[in-house]
Amino acid sequence: VVCYSNGSDYARGWRYAMEQVKAGRVVMSVDCTDLLNRRHIDLQEKDNGLICHYPEDDWLPFSSVIVHSPSGERIAASEVPPNSLAVVTYGTGVVEALQLGGEIEGKPFYVVETPLLSDVPQELETLMPNLEAVLFADICKDGGHPYATTVTRLK
Repeated sequence: VVCYSNGSDYARGWRYAMEQVKAGRVVMSVDCTDLLNRRHIDLQEKDNGLICHYPEDDWLPFSSVIVHSPSGERIAASEVPPNSLAVVTYGTGVVEALQLGGEIEGKPFYVVETPLLSDVPQELETLMPNLEAVLFADICKDGGHPYATTVTRLK
């Protein structure tokens, strides 16, 4: 089960998903309806933060995470410094976390997006030991809670 926060990642992830389906794997993609008409992360500034270029050939494997620095820039998971704070989320949770401006009570935090919901992405497992504190922001409706399994497996 996968859920993406923007069209560019959706296209990249969909390419990978279709290769998995061709190989016999079952893949389910869910969307966050609220994101379909959004253009901006910062509604006041009208920043076009959700307007993305269509990726021509790139793929996004299920094992990947997408990391946003405290300033909102995308960075590699390996660039997150030791003892950092992070919000781990997906879908509209990514936009909501980015709207916080990269700080919680004056401390910078990273947004770690995990499009894969049905398992723990390998990059998240690798990143977790470097983090001081993590907030799992599960945006699913009551009864869903995909992060319940993720947190249990990471513990």
